[in-house]
Amino acid sequence: MLEKADYVGSVDGDKVDKSEVFDYHRGEAGTPVIDEAPLTMELEIVDVFECNGFDNFICSISNTYVNEDNLDENGKIDYNKMHTVLFEFPTYSYILSGDVIGKYRKMHDNWSKKD
Repeated sequence: MLEKADYVGSVDGDKVDKSEVFDYHRGEAGTPVIDEAPLTMELEIVDVFECNGFDNFICSISNTYVNEDNLDENGKIDYNKMHTVLFEFPTYSYILSGDVIGKYRKMHDNWSKKD
């Protein structure tokens, strides 16, 4: 999927019809939801601010769609199973995530202010 996502993210929709790249259906909020995507979140834009020449969007999640294979035993999203890809702007790079390196409120157990 990454090659197709890179393509639709890098071409201008005013000049290229991107609607045929992925099979999709409409989500509850009317957002195109890519059929093969393991996770899709429909967002509502809450605020927009400009910083360093970029528009930055503050969003609220309105709907989440996830492949059941990517849920844990409690029905929550298991990001370790998905190995999500992040896009990092300063280097324009794709980064693979997924490995847990620690748990919240547990990392400090072995740390002392005296060290």
